[in-house]
Amino acid sequence: MWYPSPTRDRYVWIFILYIPILVARAIVHKRLLTVTRIDIIWGILFILGISNIYLAPYTRGFIILARPLLGIAIYFSIIEMAREQQRIDRAVNYITVIAILVGVLALFGTQWNEKSFQFEPFLNVLPTLENLPVPPDTGLSFNANEIAGAIAYLLPIMAGIAVYRWRMKLPRIGVTIAFVLLFLSLFLGQSRLTIIGVLVTLAMIIVLLIPRGRWKFAAWAALLLVTLLEGFIIYNPVSRSELAERDEDSFSGRFNIWSSALSIVRDYPFTGVGMNMFRDRRVLEQYPVPRWYPSPGATRILPHTHNELLQIATDLGIPGLIVFIAIHVGAVYVAIETWRQGDEYARAVSVSAFGGLLAHALFGVGDAITLWDRFAFLFWIALGLLRAQHLLTTRFRENL
Repeated sequence: MWYPSPTRDRYVWIFILYIPILVARAIVHKRLLTVTRIDIIWGILFILGISNIYLAPYTRGFIILARPLLGIAIYFSIIEMAREQQRIDRAVNYITVIAILVGVLALFGTQWNEKSFQFEPFLNVLPTLENLPVPPDTGLSFNANEIAGAIAYLLPIMAGIAVYRWRMKLPRIGVTIAFVLLFLSLFLGQSRLTIIGVLVTLAMIIVLLIPRGRWKFAAWAALLLVTLLEGFIIYNPVSRSELAERDEDSFSGRFNIWSSALSIVRDYPFTGVGMNMFRDRRVLEQYPVPRWYPSPGATRILPHTHNELLQIATDLGIPGLIVFIAIHVGAVYVAIETWRQGDEYARAVSVSAFGGLLAHALFGVGDAITLWDRFAFLFWIALGLLRAQHLLTTRFRENL
């Protein structure tokens, strides 16, 4: 599912292998999946997807549902892992490994742009993944904003777990390395909305997870220092002279994109234009955006709406937008319930996972990782971790 199409499309048959896993679980554990009333939302999302294939004006067919199906499988796998062990530790360890890998990919595979020009002396000596002996089209090169959106999911999770493990003197090398790699990559890439989202969630983690005392004071001091440094990077005279025109173009460009997306929602309120079809040439010809392909003289293809709410509305219409909002409202409810009923570790996991969703939501105000994107699996990981800890706190202890 990491590969772009058409390579990805040739391997969708692998989903058939999930059937014997479900059968084995039914035999051993007497259940297929742990499903509660909250999880009806995934059924609604899947039905909307199937309907969209037949009703939307454009479609790529059933193949487009592969990545969301993978995401739902990941979500339930995290829950089943937690239920079997009655703990969340193994899932956290797996996610830590993924966070380290994403941090390495971000540090050595990002296509640094002009926003990072102040770090050029450091960036010029960094090795890159382009020199690795890997097959072509492996997707190991990333737009700085794209990888920042992925980091937004993981960095708060690593931060919250690291805080808990340092406080409890538990093994913390892995989560600390992951945090450092992710934060360094994010800071070098200078995705402003992601940095704002991460700083907000780190402040939430400090408030909720660090007790009063010198460590809380040190955390606030570090956060303030990073905030001031980021402010200096953005607003110092050198940066403003170098980036003012780019920022102005980026700001006005987003309004043009949003206007095109709103026109699509107005014309196709119930279905959108089709799942992941905003980037399609036929759609962009009907709803052109200045300076983006296929406009005259444009060379860049517009991949998404640069706003995740507008993106899901153009993909699945207003019904899809309602479902997407409901997923996040459900995440708020789950996080609050876990906080009220959980022990200190449950609270740390819940706040961290919710922090990842919150940081990415703030990134999603002006950018997007769509449900059909290669990094979309991180959305399901954060949701799965949050829900699994909630069930460990409220349901699994009652053997429900």
